[in-house]
Amino acid sequence: MEEARLQEVLQTLARIDTKLDAALSQLVDHEARLRVLEGHGGRRYEALIGQILYLLLAAGAGLVLGRVLNQ
Repeated sequence: MEEARLQEVLQTLARIDTKLDAALSQLVDHEARLRVLEGHGGRRYEALIGQILYLLLAAGAGLVLGRVLNQ
């Protein structure tokens, strides 16, 4: 009877170990996907700032050229 109970406990521990390994691998996958999602907002913000700077430089160059050509 003791041997049967011991085997049952060992089988249960093996199943727990398998489920824990699966959960840990999913956790790593979720962390990687979250990092990708967190990076999207930053890239959009950087692209927006880049476009604004480009427009300001173009406007500045237009003003300089307009004044030079009007003289």
